Amino acid sequence: MNRLALTGIPRGGTTLACRLLSHCPNTLALAEPLSMRALPVPQDAAIAAVLAAFDAIHHRLLTEGHAPATVVNGGIVDNFFGEDGEGVRTRRAWAGQVRPQTVWRHGNLLAIKQNAGFLALLPELAHRLPVVAISRRPLPVLASWQTVDLPVRDGRLPAGEHFDPALRTRLDGVPDAAARQLIVLDWCFSRTA
Repeated sequence: MNRLALTGIPRGGTTLACRLLSHCPNTLALAEPLSMRALPVPQDAAIAAVLAAFDAIHHRLLTEGHAPATVVNGGIVDNFFGEDGEGVRTRRAWAGQVRPQTVWRHGNLLAIKQNAGFLALLPELAHRLPVVAISRRPLPVLASWQTVDLPVRDGRLPAGEHFDPALRTRLDGVPDAAARQLIVLDWCFSRTA
């Protein structure tokens, strides 16, 4: 099995990348199939758990023909949020199962996308498997954060804070959501530098 970790800034295009990758032959890209906050905090243990999850999902694809992912109606989507018009857009994607387009084989590419969790595990994660980090200009990202019902709208990054207590402490000390968002943005970009 070929493996790829996909990460990036929240609302930066990683979900779209999953959908595009899943259209490639012999490839399946899963959006957020892992509960990163359920993983152990020491980085080496967390990375071992991520690698074990890749193996378990690959085995499940071989034996059961499906895998966990965040989906809409059982399918891979390019955006977790609907177009609700004005105001905060609501989430339309939830935990579910997805099936690859063809029969899953041992040599196929399995990509897993986890934004903040994989960012928090960089660069050590990149020593264990290939990682692609997607970036987007900061102003459109900040604008997007204002429109979705996600913790980043309030300047929080739960999976990042789980693995980086210093980030959580910094965010706890800032009462203003906009200022917390700038800290989150800086943290995300600094992880890929």
